[in-house]
Amino acid sequence: MTLKGAIKRGLVKTHRGIFGKPKEVIVTTELGGLTKAEIKDVLKTLATARRQGKIPIVRTVYEKPSFLERRQKIWLIPKTVSVPATRVKVRAAIRASHGSKYIVR
Repeated sequence: MTLKGAIKRGLVKTHRGIFGKPKEVIVTTELGGLTKAEIKDVLKTLATARRQGKIPIVRTVYEKPSFLERRQKIWLIPKTVSVPATRVKVRAAIRASHGSKYIVR
């Protein structure tokens, strides 16, 4: 059985960002994640952009970073529009307020 066939049958668990269509937008930095202060800053920016109607409704998923890690990514899962459209709008909202400090994938 090929890898593609195994994925279709569900025998191999994969991250959808690598195989298939992505289902979330990831906000991170070049250092591999966000600190607690950066998470609050990004969430505040996204809430402001949402109130102004610049980005669609998204569900925010992140785990609080552990004491050892101190850095965590934020996943934004759009509810009504496609992931690529949400990615473009989120990138524009974050770049408008923070420049190129954060990476949106």
